[in-house]
Amino acid sequence: ILAVSFKKDAASNLSERIRSRCGKELAFRFESLTFDSFAKEILDRFYLSLPAEFRPAKDYMVDTDYSLIKRAYALAGYQYSAVSPQNPKPQIPRAVMNLLLNGSVENDFLPALPFNLISRLANYLLKNNVYITKALQTTYSHVFLDEFQDTTSVQYELVQTCFLLSKCTITAVGDQKQRIMIWAGAMPDAFERYSQDFTALEKTLLMNHRSAPTLITMQCVLYNELKSAQLNIVPSDKWQENDGEVTLHIFSTDADEAGYIKQQIKAKLELGILPREI
Repeated sequence: ILAVSFKKDAASNLSERIRSRCGKELAFRFESLTFDSFAKEILDRFYLSLPAEFRPAKDYMVDTDYSLIKRAYALAGYQYSAVSPQNPKPQIPRAVMNLLLNGSVENDFLPALPFNLISRLANYLLKNNVYITKALQTTYSHVFLDEFQDTTSVQYELVQTCFLLSKCTITAVGDQKQRIMIWAGAMPDAFERYSQDFTALEKTLLMNHRSAPTLITMQCVLYNELKSAQLNIVPSDKWQENDGEVTLHIFSTDADEAGYIKQQIKAKLELGILPREI
């Protein structure tokens, strides 16, 4: 089973849950990765099958903040073309691509690829090598796509190339009401495209394991305000009926709101609560 998530902590959480429920032996058959690490694993393992003009150096660095690709554009004398929701796959000039793939001793520039370009190269690699694509489909009988509402068009194209029209059982899970990554390139119509391309059967989950009953009551009110479909969502039976707390704060300015939140975070840290749990 391959599980692919948008964020690193979600991928780790899935692995931990499978290990605790199934034990090490069965967990060994479950691979949980982020979209970025999945694309990088494909590229790193099969990069030699790329044409020489698109083949990266074996020891390339990962450009996590786009600072190196900006420098490559400057060295090659071009204006940087940024990745955006409107331009998820900008055309990269040949001179810039050569710098990113091979580096330049003369300019003290080491080979470096941003994750967006790693995904594009992995996709190109698979599209042009049916044997690797078939091997991938044979390896995984089931594929689980987590946090699907955050999927970018480049990531979705990689999923299509890997598994569309294959015999793999694919499940995409997400919540459009939690779609907060549009600014980072998430597709606004991810579920519509997935349903159409993969002829998916839609199922609605009606039990909320994470939220306490009081929070679920509040969420249902919000769903109605957002003109979402009315759903009879129920909490897990681990909760007491009145568990959970909802408070409403009204601030005059965003600076007042930020100051209050800062105080709340500081107080929780002083109580020993881990930052990731706040």
